[in-house]
Amino acid sequence: MAGSATSRAASAPRQEGAQPWIDLAVGCPDWEPPRACIESAAAACGPRVPYRTPGGDPDLRQRLVEESAWNAGGGDIDCVLTTGGKEALFLGLGAILVPGDVVLVCAPYWPSFLEQIRAWGGVPHVIPEGRDGLPQLHALASAAPRAKAIIVNTPSNPSGRIWPTARWQELSKLAHREDLWVVLDAVYGGLAYSERSCVQNGLPTALLARTLVVDSGSKSYSLPGLRIGWATGPARWIQAMRSLQDASSTHPSLAGQAALRAALDIDPDWSSGVRARLQQRAEALWKAVQASKSLTMRLPEGGLFGLIELPAGTDDRDFVRRLAEEQQVAVIAGSAFGAPTTLRAALTVDPEGLREAVRRIECVVERPS
Repeated sequence: MAGSATSRAASAPRQEGAQPWIDLAVGCPDWEPPRACIESAAAACGPRVPYRTPGGDPDLRQRLVEESAWNAGGGDIDCVLTTGGKEALFLGLGAILVPGDVVLVCAPYWPSFLEQIRAWGGVPHVIPEGRDGLPQLHALASAAPRAKAIIVNTPSNPSGRIWPTARWQELSKLAHREDLWVVLDAVYGGLAYSERSCVQNGLPTALLARTLVVDSGSKSYSLPGLRIGWATGPARWIQAMRSLQDASSTHPSLAGQAALRAALDIDPDWSSGVRARLQQRAEALWKAVQASKSLTMRLPEGGLFGLIELPAGTDDRDFVRRLAEEQQVAVIAGSAFGAPTTLRAALTVDPEGLREAVRRIECVVERPS
C-alpha cells in the first residue's frame, strides 16, 4: 500500500525560509488533553501491565454502547475497542468484505479509505461531490446495486461538511433497498460546532441495524499518541472484528483504555471549549478566504479541517510544493482526497496564523510559476 499524503507531509523536512513556517498539513490537536486522561494513562502503566480481555474492557465497551445512538434504537449491539480509529475501520471492512466487493466512498474522502478497501481485496468506487458539498444522489443510487457497503465520513476530513438529517434519510432508504452495509467514520463527531449538527442525532433508527460507527479519542480528547478508538454496531459484525483483532493486536493498550475511560467523565465545559476554539478558527479561515481575490471555500461545520478552492486549472500538487518553497506554508493537496484544485488546511494554529497563511497562499496564486 502507498503511504498516506498526511504521513508524508508530517515527515517532510521543513527547510529554513525567509519567514517562520505555518504548518497546516497534519491534523494533530495543538491543545493539551484533559489532565485526568494523562493521569489515568500513567496509572495504568504500572506496576504490572498484563494482557487483558481481547476486544477491550467489557465495562468500558458497555458504557460506550449505552452512550451511543443505539441506546435509543435497541437491538443486539456490541462494541470493540481498537488501536485508534484506523484499526476500527480496518477490522470493520475486513469483517464484511471478500475480494471483488465494491465499497462506495464519497468524495472528498480520507485517502486511507481507499487503501484499506484495497488491502482486503475490495474495489473502491468514488461517488463525486455535488454542488452542495455532499455526494451526488444520482451517482450514489446508480452505483449502489453493485456495492457491498458505503463509507460515510461526517464531519468530513477534509472539508468539515456535515451530513444533514435529510441526506441520512435518503441513505437509509437506499441501504435497505440495495442491502448496503454502512460504515460511519464519526471520528470528528465530537467536534461538530453546533449542537444540532451532532452526527448521531441525524442517524435514522432504521439504519442502525446495518451501520458500524467508528470513533476515536485522538481528536475529540486530543489523545492521538495513545492510539485508542472503538467501533459500535451490530453484534455479529463486532464479533467478526474481535476475531480478526484477536489474531492480530489482541486489544488496545491499557493506557489508552484508561485514558478513554477518564475522558468519558470529564467536565462537558472542556469539550465545549475545544469546539468553540475550532469554530473560531474555522470562521477566521473562511472570512480570510472570502476576503481574498482568487480563493473560495465552504464554511466548515465541524472537525479539524477546511478545504480551500484554488483558481480553476491550478495544479494543486505543484501549488503545494511552491507554497512550501516560496512562502513556508505546509498544506495537503486536495487531489489526495479526491478534490483536485483545492488545499486542505488544518485548524491547528490560532486565527492570526490562519489569516497569515491565506495571505501567503494568495501571494503564490498571484505569482505565476
